[in-house]
Amino acid sequence: MHDTKPSLTALLVAAARAIPGPLPPVDPQLGAQLGGKVGAALDIVASHKATALLARTAGLALVDHIQLRTAALDAAVEQAVHAGCRQVVVLGAGYDRRAWRLATLRECAVWEVDHPATQAEKRRQLQDVPAKADRVVWAAVDFARDDLGAQLAVHGHDPGQPTLWLWEGVTMYLPEAAQRATLAVLHGRSAPGSWLALSYLTPQLLPGGKLAKAVAARVFASIGEPLVGALSRTQMRGLLATSGFEVTSDSANPDWAGHFGGNAAATVLFRCERVAVARRPAGVP
Repeated sequence: MHDTKPSLTALLVAAARAIPGPLPPVDPQLGAQLGGKVGAALDIVASHKATALLARTAGLALVDHIQLRTAALDAAVEQAVHAGCRQVVVLGAGYDRRAWRLATLRECAVWEVDHPATQAEKRRQLQDVPAKADRVVWAAVDFARDDLGAQLAVHGHDPGQPTLWLWEGVTMYLPEAAQRATLAVLHGRSAPGSWLALSYLTPQLLPGGKLAKAVAARVFASIGEPLVGALSRTQMRGLLATSGFEVTSDSANPDWAGHFGGNAAATVLFRCERVAVARRPAGVP
């Protein structure tokens, strides 16, 4: 992403959560909160069945996929909070609004960690919107320059208490070395009983072979957010294990559609993205 501009992909993901699809939109107020021409356009698209269907079709079912991914990660949040996590750290938060829409976070402190440019715009949008979480802590972090662990410490995160780390739609933009470095920080700040829920991209970016991969890579690179961090399921499981996390589930959109509803067949282009949920059990060094 650009140093002074909010993330475009973060905005597109947020918009997908506001458009009606097989599942009800989880952020129906997003257009009003965004404001301006972008917010007005989103409201128009979301308020009519025909335009909502057009957006879902033009996006090659990306809207359906994002809605299912959101449902899967919302379920992981519920699971971790039920297990005792009262600290939630959203890494690369983008326009995620879980702290403002999930009542299950009512006893939790939520750290919003993201690039200063995106975070400033999000704070502007939400300045008059009450949070559902007990407390929201804004931690602006440039992952390319800042020390994540130090910033979390400055902003009051307690490594002695169980934490849910939520890392959605980020790892694919980071090379494996950067993923390892971030996980090392999480390992050092995760008490036993902590959880990690993340989405990741497998090397099969799209069906269709080298040409499809090249097109996808060029599109994301053109907006300054190249896809550089794809990992296989085995690689991701190994990466998490070396960071002290034990994988409890690893799923893709056919699994999510089977559990939450929706049309898994429509999301075939995005089955390369998966959600892994892991925990830090007692006794793991």
